[in-house]
Amino acid sequence: MRAAGTDQVAVGEFASFELTVTNRGDGVARNILVTDRFDRGLRHEKAQPNEYAIKYPFGMRELQPNESQMIRLTFQVVDGGKQCHEATVTADGAEAVSQSGCIMARQAALEVSITGPRSRVVGETAEFSAVVKNVGDVAATNIEMVIRCDAAIVATMAERGSQPLADGAVLKIDRLEPAERRPFRMNGQCRSASNRACAKAIVTADGGVNQAAEACVEILSPLSNAAPGAAAAPAASNLRLTVAVTKNPARVGEKQLINVVLENAGQQAERQVDMRVLLPQEFTLDPTAIQPQSEATVLGNEIRFTRIAELVPGQQRQYVIPVTPNRTGRVQVRAEIAAPSLTPPKSFDSEVIEITSASP
Repeated sequence: MRAAGTDQVAVGEFASFELTVTNRGDGVARNILVTDRFDRGLRHEKAQPNEYAIKYPFGMRELQPNESQMIRLTFQVVDGGKQCHEATVTADGAEAVSQSGCIMARQAALEVSITGPRSRVVGETAEFSAVVKNVGDVAATNIEMVIRCDAAIVATMAERGSQPLADGAVLKIDRLEPAERRPFRMNGQCRSASNRACAKAIVTADGGVNQAAEACVEILSPLSNAAPGAAAAPAASNLRLTVAVTKNPARVGEKQLINVVLENAGQQAERQVDMRVLLPQEFTLDPTAIQPQSEATVLGNEIRFTRIAELVPGQQRQYVIPVTPNRTGRVQVRAEIAAPSLTPPKSFDSEVIEITSASP
């Protein structure tokens, strides 16, 4: 028995052995049978599920004295560590003889991450982005990446090539080479208010690989001053909301300003306007320097501003929020307004910011 290739094989790959049967006697060897028993970390195409032995009555001819025949035994490696098999040869009137062979199965290492918005309002869409990466030194095979959502989120759209599930979607990947990564994006509609509604990414692969990560979003009830049961007024286009930052990309540790401008671009006054700004956790807020200071109320990463009783046509309100990035990432700053003239979900604007490492 000898290995037909290297004695180190990645999980998901195939390992082959060459078994040479020689008749050492002085008579003809008839009805030769090869039986091979193998570890659970190996799989053979002719074995039934949960069977770990095969027989080779086929292809073995009678052998004359000192004559040999070679057969190839091929297994798929499905688990890591040392994996062995043992072949036993029998023939009429001959004692059974056995030989074994082993390989060292190297397991791929996968890493999964998922990101999503910090906050959304009932009726809005939450965008989730997951990434699976092979951080090992051998290829990973038969990968499945599943995103499952809590009940407050209904999956509405997933990346092309994925398959829908009742609570999410699944993406199947045949193979990931070392250092290779694959993104997977999925959207979900926020259907009910929740302090913490999560999308969980679960990755499995050959060899028992199982990794998971989750991203959670706060789903808020729509802010509306309309009386309960009242019909929603048509959406108005008078209010204009703009979010801008002074530095994009931003650097960790370097202070910058978020400017939010609210304008009444219509011909009628807008009344009872509420506004708030949602900051990502990657920003450290300086609450003492918010402008206008007297109108801001800070609730964690949320800043609520005093309700505007009336915003006349052409009038602008400007808000300045000083922040300092505290770690790298791709984040979103979001400003939202609500008013009786708007139909939920509220009108909003946002800015996506890339945060890079601090200067050397």
